[in-house]
Amino acid sequence: EAQKTAKASFGGGSQEDMLVKEVSGILSVADLMVELGLAKSKGEAKRLIAGGGVSLNETKVNNEFALISDIIGSDSEFILHKGKKVHVKVVIK
Repeated sequence: EAQKTAKASFGGGSQEDMLVKEVSGILSVADLMVELGLAKSKGEAKRLIAGGGVSLNETKVNNEFALISDIIGSDSEFILHKGKKVHVKVVIK
């Protein structure tokens, strides 16, 4: 499963192999990480962001208070990268 996700994220595989999560009503990157279970709390999510460990698509999230729309604009689908090993395709309903 992890290999399929890595291949889908970095080429060599299709995005259909990637873990896909649907969310609605989430505004901040920190809230999204908690909602997806990628962080236990908003504080943990903000520390990961401040440490440079979070990207949306290929854009590094530098502000722990960043809104999703500030980074991806009006796109309803994007890939959230946490570190080097966790990659989730997010679909906003």
